[in-house]
Amino acid sequence: MSGWTSLKKTIHDQGYREVLLVTHGGVIRSLLTKLADETRSFWQWQIPHASGIRLCWTYHDWKEDDRCTSLRVVPSMENENG
Repeated sequence: MSGWTSLKKTIHDQGYREVLLVTHGGVIRSLLTKLADETRSFWQWQIPHASGIRLCWTYHDWKEDDRCTSLRVVPSMENENG
């Protein structure tokens, strides 16, 4: 979570509105356990291959370090056959 805290500070300091974080499934599960709008345990989160997970916050919730206000799976636009 210290990495998330550091990234969040950079997001704030640079004024970014959208950020792409690429990482492994275990890190994704850990972040979802702490940040998602619904409460699940680490292994209850299913991380689909070839997709992303988009988390969104209201300005207030972001500033207050609350959980995200919405979550959705976003399919990859990559062609699996190259």
